[in-house]
Amino acid sequence: MLINPCRNAAAVKEISDELNVKAYSMAGIRGDADFMLWTRSESLDELHASGARLNATHMGRFCDVPYSYLAITR
Repeated sequence: MLINPCRNAAAVKEISDELNVKAYSMAGIRGDADFMLWTRSESLDELHASGARLNATHMGRFCDVPYSYLAITR
């Protein structure tokens, strides 16, 4: 089954309308990750909900989360 890149971009765009999302390619940098989505929010609940929405997308079925970090700033 082919993954539609436009559908994937739409899913990330939908999340980025609510949160600050940056996408990075990890190709050639890490062997266990192809891309990284860095999200920033003022609410932990929003971060959790956005991750759940991305996992429920077509793209999410093919993704694993090898690392997940949480940081707090003032």
